[in-house]
Amino acid sequence: MGKRSLKASQSGIAKAKQAFQRKGWTQEYLAAEVGLETRQSVWKFFAGRPIERHLFIDICFRLDLEWEDIVELPEVEPLPAEVIEKSSAEHWLEQARSSLSSAIQQQCGFLQATLDMAHPLTLEQVYTPVRVLPEPNHQAMVGSNRPPEFQPVRSAPVSLD
Repeated sequence: MGKRSLKASQSGIAKAKQAFQRKGWTQEYLAAEVGLETRQSVWKFFAGRPIERHLFIDICFRLDLEWEDIVELPEVEPLPAEVIEKSSAEHWLEQARSSLSSAIQQQCGFLQATLDMAHPLTLEQVYTPVRVLPEPNHQAMVGSNRPPEFQPVRSAPVSLD
């Protein structure tokens, strides 16, 4: 049965036949009410065979029935608990990270330098120690208590004339 077709359940067929007898119609008359030229789809409906969705709904409407009560719903297999647990996003992400971490480290763990270097450097070899000075107050900026490498070089003023 395709997505576009529906079929009546056994209990739905019984309800539809009762409504059909209550109306006192023939299959030809019901087919004409639905807008069909032949009674083939009406016969299939009462036989429990799949018919087009819009015809199924229209036949139920003409018989004053709710089509949701008549239709046979497809059986859906419940997923086992272990499949549901494994499909969580966190678990999947963790697996992806663990399987790709070595490849990422191998590809991205080296710095390819083009300045007179014949071999790539690891990130540990590129590390530069940073010396951070506490924020000096105004007087410390003027004073000479800074390490020599941070002392400004005084030069003679350059004339632009």
